[in-house]
Amino acid sequence: MISATVDMKELAESLAWASAQFGECNEAGIARWGVATGRRIIKETQVWGDTSKARQVHENAMVRDVKRVAFVVQDPKLARRVMRKNLTGLVIKSEKWRFTPQQNLTTAKGLNDWIDLHRSKKSGRPLRVGLGNGKMAVTTGRVVMSAMNQRFKRIGKAKGGWIGAGQAIGSHQRKGSRITIGKNVAGYAHKFKSHGSASMKRDVWSPEGTMVNSVRWADDPHVLKPGQAEKAIADAARNTITWYEKTLQGRLNRRK
Repeated sequence: MISATVDMKELAESLAWASAQFGECNEAGIARWGVATGRRIIKETQVWGDTSKARQVHENAMVRDVKRVAFVVQDPKLARRVMRKNLTGLVIKSEKWRFTPQQNLTTAKGLNDWIDLHRSKKSGRPLRVGLGNGKMAVTTGRVVMSAMNQRFKRIGKAKGGWIGAGQAIGSHQRKGSRITIGKNVAGYAHKFKSHGSASMKRDVWSPEGTMVNSVRWADDPHVLKPGQAEKAIADAARNTITWYEKTLQGRLNRRK
């Protein structure tokens, strides 16, 4: 769950007024606000974007992570030595790189654990310069494919939690004028929407909506920066107010 620490009082009051002018209760206005917030946070959640291109960017980043922590051999003879954990060295660009048996990675889990072990605290990913001699591991193309298949299956999980939360909060809108988060928004992540939920505190004067993403890394600073979350909440409120104003103006224009 992400909360805004910025002062939202004025925006909330403006939203309540706008929803009332539109003929909706405060709860419906908060629900619209929640859907708009969900859409914005889905885009801001790393990797940035809400189209299929974001998935491709994420896949490419995962493959780069492998190359930063391990050499990948394709030659069958070398691959067999890796699988026997007895490849002790490789000469790459005139430099002799040495490996211990533990650095011969033979399973997808072993490679994925090695990647996670060498993530930097600053970026959450292995360093771009790669590991030094004596720290780089070695693995095979087949192991890499297996490891990446496991990682690719999780792509979009954090975004999916926000999709579910946005759809859940959206159900508190009035029928006939509801907005939601459809498959055109991060379509590949909708399979994870069960990780999101929402609730509404019903109160005539001060209703309160809550959106929850249960994916444990959804609020990690490397996945969603705290400042971006707050900005998304504020911008979503402004966008919702603007929507009400434009829709009301459209009604007035049709009556002329």
